[in-house]
Amino acid sequence: MVPSLPRKSHERVGTTTSLEIDAMLVISHRGYRKDHPDNSLGAFEAAVDIGVDGIEVDVRITKDDRLILLHDRYVDQHRVRDLTYDELVRIVGRPVTLAAEALERFDGILWNLEIKTPAAVNETRKLNGELVLQATEYLVVRSDNGTGNDGANHWACAKCDTDLGPLEENYKLGCLREDRHVSESNPLIGEPKVHINDDVVFRQFYCPGCGTLIENEVSVASDPPLMDISIAL
Repeated sequence: MVPSLPRKSHERVGTTTSLEIDAMLVISHRGYRKDHPDNSLGAFEAAVDIGVDGIEVDVRITKDDRLILLHDRYVDQHRVRDLTYDELVRIVGRPVTLAAEALERFDGILWNLEIKTPAAVNETRKLNGELVLQATEYLVVRSDNGTGNDGANHWACAKCDTDLGPLEENYKLGCLREDRHVSESNPLIGEPKVHINDDVVFRQFYCPGCGTLIENEVSVASDPPLMDISIAL
């Protein structure tokens, strides 16, 4: 029987967690791996069940740009970065955890993300110019008076002010994108191929600076990201 650990006070605020720390934090390395593969949802759930404060995981990216939780750079002599997600799953012989899947399912704990593949994180910069407009809960417009110093208005993350690109462009192109099966947008949506021939995907767009989920969309897989907001200032 695994003993439970004493819990500390956690308060979830948006995409961050504030703590009242009165003792050393207990961070699980890739989950509780006694009965589950590391970096798996089962290992994470077991770690949460015994009362850890957070989990340290390894983030890599596949050939088809899926952010995954996997420690090893090579699997069966294949470089992970050169494999699609489906190819990787076939080689490993079990589901490989998607980063978004884990963060959404266990959103009440601390996450220590170790980025193993540089391509998994875009180079980011912060905007410190004037707040021009609050476009959505997670998206703002700021003037660029910082590093770029072009004086123009830019899209930015409302949580951390990461620059997501010029106002006249699609802010989604400045985000990290996760493509998922359309059924994950709504379990009642059914199978699109019953009605149309094109592949349909559920896209999620994340801030590359802090990981905040900025927006979702359902679209034809071959289409570019929908430019759903256009503002003239």
